[in-house]
Amino acid sequence: WKPAASGRRFECGSNNTLGVQALTASLSLLQEVGLQEVERRVLNNAGTVISAISEHRDLELITDPPPGRIAGIVTFRNNVEPAQNTFDRLVKNNIQCALRGGGIRFSPHCYAREEKIINAVRLAAQA
Repeated sequence: WKPAASGRRFECGSNNTLGVQALTASLSLLQEVGLQEVERRVLNNAGTVISAISEHRDLELITDPPPGRIAGIVTFRNNVEPAQNTFDRLVKNNIQCALRGGGIRFSPHCYAREEKIINAVRLAAQA
C-alpha cells in the first residue's frame, strides 16, 4: 500500500458499518436501562466485591472503600501468594480481571450477577 501523492490521500475509505451498528445498539441499551440504573448496579457490584473480600482473611483490599469514593473498579491482593499466581488461576477459570499495581483488579459491569462475583472472589482466595 502506498499513500497517494495528492490530497486524495485524505479521502475516506469504507465506513465502519459494523462499528456504527454496534455503537447504536450499545447506546440504545444504555438509554433503555438508564445511566442512573447502570451506575447503581456498578456501584452495588463493586460493594459486593469489597464485602466478599472482607470475608477472606488472606485477601487484602487495596481500593480505598469509604462511601463516595468507590468506583466500578476494585483492587485487592492475596497475601499468601504472588499476584501473578492469583491472576493466572482466575484467568484459567475464565474470570475477567487485570494484574495491576501488585494486585488483582475486578471491574464488575452492571450486568454481573452477585453469585458470579462472590465465586470469583472465593477463587481468588484459594492459594
